[in-house]
Amino acid sequence: MNAAQHRYNHLFTRFTILWLVFTLIILIGTFYYHWQQLHIQHQNKLMAEANKISQEFDDFISINLEIFGYMGSPRDLCQKLSPKLHQELFNNPLISALLISDNRNQLLCSTIKEPITLPEFSQYNPSFSGPYKFGKGMAESFLVQKRLNDYTIGLILLETVVNNFIEERNHNFSGINIFDKEPRRILSRIGTQNHSIIHIQRKLKNASNIHLDFFAKQAQISNYFVMKEVILNLSLLLLSLLFYLYFSHLISHRLSLKYAINNAIRSQHFHPVYQPIWNSNENKFLGAEVLIRWETAEQEIIMPDLFIEEAERSGLIIPLTWQLIEHTFHETGELLVTYPDFHLAFNLSARHFRHPSFFSEFYELCQSKAIRPEQVILELTERDFLDKDNPQIIRQMQELKKLGFSIAIDDFGTGHASINYLQHFPFNYLKIDKLFIQAIGTGAVTESLNQAIIDLANTLKLSIIAEGVETKKQYDYLLDKGVYWMQGWYFAKAMNRDELLDLIRYKAR
Repeated sequence: MNAAQHRYNHLFTRFTILWLVFTLIILIGTFYYHWQQLHIQHQNKLMAEANKISQEFDDFISINLEIFGYMGSPRDLCQKLSPKLHQELFNNPLISALLISDNRNQLLCSTIKEPITLPEFSQYNPSFSGPYKFGKGMAESFLVQKRLNDYTIGLILLETVVNNFIEERNHNFSGINIFDKEPRRILSRIGTQNHSIIHIQRKLKNASNIHLDFFAKQAQISNYFVMKEVILNLSLLLLSLLFYLYFSHLISHRLSLKYAINNAIRSQHFHPVYQPIWNSNENKFLGAEVLIRWETAEQEIIMPDLFIEEAERSGLIIPLTWQLIEHTFHETGELLVTYPDFHLAFNLSARHFRHPSFFSEFYELCQSKAIRPEQVILELTERDFLDKDNPQIIRQMQELKKLGFSIAIDDFGTGHASINYLQHFPFNYLKIDKLFIQAIGTGAVTESLNQAIIDLANTLKLSIIAEGVETKKQYDYLLDKGVYWMQGWYFAKAMNRDELLDLIRYKAR
């Protein structure tokens, strides 16, 4: 049983550790999932904003270029276009200057009065380049050009204007770069990209040589997020605790001693062994106390002191005893017929006497197995209190005696029993507990009680059986006191049916 208990403790410890690890994984996994969701949402928000800024900047370039897309190509180009240029410049304060050049990149007309030199044509059309300085005192500007059939339109945008246009629409990025992929350089930096982790790149449609590079930091964990996660994790922890208590109770029940006993009864794992009882007058074994053993599926033998108390408390002592008696009668039927003066002693408790049908079924079993009542002694143990004022118990004992069964009070002096028991109940035998027998020759107080118990039994005309006889000194003492029924290791240990039969035959020679 110690091994079984050890396995149970080991299993339950492993279950607890695994449950803690499982709970920890769930809590960490839940937090990580929500943290990831937070970053995904942040990433999606940044991508949407990057798309919006890029689209609006692209539309700004497209709309202003489209104004000049259908102006035709008159012979006196600048004379026709100059008023239009000034008009559009006046109507669009974001554009600093407008110009028109021919296909050789020679300036034809401009809203800038000073002469300027245009940069070389880009391979892209439209193109976005810069920053440049066009004219005295003019801040650095970008040039947006679109080649038409006979001429090229140019928009001059101040760098600060472009940066402000983008910055006004920026809400979440720490830095935005205007990047020219030919010749791979940054044209302008807006904000800063230090310690930024997220990088999003968007290509402009109307200036295909330009990328907008967006830089942002990871999502910040807010107090609201922390509070929400704390509440969620506490809820999960409470739920995990409730499940743990439920499953631990279920496992405890499944692995409990009560469950194990019940399962052993169903599996027929209980079997009898026999402690021979010696009669000194006849000089032979004339009886045996039937003891119970529990043999597990692993062939481990469990002694009764490890499970009888639980069987009594749970009520399983009734089916357990019933199984033991059936098994005993089945395997000793021939022995009892062969040796008609041999008896078997079974241990019962008060619970058996309070059971409504135990004895009626017991009588039927004895009849069906042809067991003579004179060969059965029922030993009443003192594990449970026997109510001497209960008429049903007294009536049951009297019926047993009337039918020929003998009744013994077991372990006298060690439990609930007292002299009042002997006065109220019709016992045939009194069994002296080994606690007193083992005190023989020791000078202990319990040694002197042996004589008192023997005198009491003789006065009440009860036959005496001494338990736990282990030495010749104890044997001689009891023999001298007129005690002839004895059992204990001095004679033989508990044994199976075949060993008992061999012992009886050997002593009968």
